[in-house]
Amino acid sequence: MRLPAEILEGLPDWPALMGVEVAAAYCNMSVDSFERCVEAGRVPAAVTDLPVRRKMWQRAALDAAINRRVGGEHDRQARKAEWRRRHQDRSPDAG
Repeated sequence: MRLPAEILEGLPDWPALMGVEVAAAYCNMSVDSFERCVEAGRVPAAVTDLPVRRKMWQRAALDAAINRRVGGEHDRQARKAEWRRRHQDRSPDAG
């Protein structure tokens, strides 16, 4: 099932928790493709400790998974910060 364009256009700010249809649309996938990616571990599993019956995915977890797969800006910044932290002791100004 694909979400109608009018629903997607009404989502300038994607919800923090999404059902499978919205999560798949967020990842620009069909529901079937999204579910295959979940089964293969390429996309995080649904949140299981919620008081709702339907499966829900966290937007932040989807973003993190996408960034890990494509080397997103957040990951680059984190790697730079880690490198600086590890090499801080070697700088001429240290000590």
